[in-house]
Amino acid sequence: MHRILYIKPTETCNLNCSHCFTSGSNGSKVFFDEIKTADWLYRLVKFEPHVSHIHIEFHGGEPLFNHKTIQKMKTFREIILEQVPTKSISWGVTTNLTYNLTAERVDFLSNHVESIGTSWDNQIRWPTPQLYQLWEENVQKVKSLNKPITLFVSLSRPIIKSDPSEILKMATRLGFEEIDFERITTDGNAQKNPEIFPTNKELDEWYVSLYEVYQKNFYNKIKIRNIDNLVDFFKYRSRAGTHCRDCEQKIFTVNATGTIGGCPNTAPTQHYGHIDMEMAELFSRPERSCRIAKEIIRPKECLTCEVSHACGGGCHLLEWDEHCPGPKSLLKKLNNQFKEQSKQNITQLAGA
Repeated sequence: MHRILYIKPTETCNLNCSHCFTSGSNGSKVFFDEIKTADWLYRLVKFEPHVSHIHIEFHGGEPLFNHKTIQKMKTFREIILEQVPTKSISWGVTTNLTYNLTAERVDFLSNHVESIGTSWDNQIRWPTPQLYQLWEENVQKVKSLNKPITLFVSLSRPIIKSDPSEILKMATRLGFEEIDFERITTDGNAQKNPEIFPTNKELDEWYVSLYEVYQKNFYNKIKIRNIDNLVDFFKYRSRAGTHCRDCEQKIFTVNATGTIGGCPNTAPTQHYGHIDMEMAELFSRPERSCRIAKEIIRPKECLTCEVSHACGGGCHLLEWDEHCPGPKSLLKKLNNQFKEQSKQNITQLAGA
């Protein structure tokens, strides 16, 4: 089993994006207790000896918010590496890269994590052209560290009104090797800004356009994680990401306050435990069981859907309107493509 842990060093941020699942710069100015959090993780490892690998992602708020958060993350990591030296653990950070890239921040990115994620949400994230330019410059500096960097793009209304090819051109120009398009959930700042949400129909159509552009012009230049995951289902019959509908089972998010939830989007407000709890109590909390059940049980409309076997129902946090929140048209297109390919393969084998 693979366990994913999101650790939030702070609940606040230097930016205040309207689509964010956090409260941005209005988030609570609290900082995590690295000693207690490390003790909690040590007890988790002992409680789950069957877990073969743990990925720890420093998340936010902004993890590299200031000197204090950086020092706390480094101390936390040092304690864990000393306490469980034989455990397979990988380390990552998701950061907005919109700050002065000090020597301390460069050291952290160079020596204390193995992977880096950052976001691009033009027209929303950066209030001035100067801040956007700062982000681009920092991306290039971080690229020189030879670490894998994933670009995250939230599918807000302004984003899906743009040409997918322009986004992919930007990503390849800046040297990103992988991009992941994420849906927005009704949490944090996003809940206060309903106008940023596209309709499910608009998203459904945009996904098809994205796939067609990707296949035609960018397939060998950059990876689109969520598109590749869908394609892989038809190739290998394996689901990944939110299509597995097991996030609440395999993910814990530790908030800066010490409270614990599942999905990092909802954990700040929908938490069900605390790092002071005994593990048996945390795992058996009724609130956690209810969230797992809600995720496992798919909407009744999925039962008669022709591509439900590929979709799996998608993320259980996404809201339905007159359309389902999944990329149904793209899945139909992929389903037909692979059916036709299978027929051709059978014909060729028969002829041979």
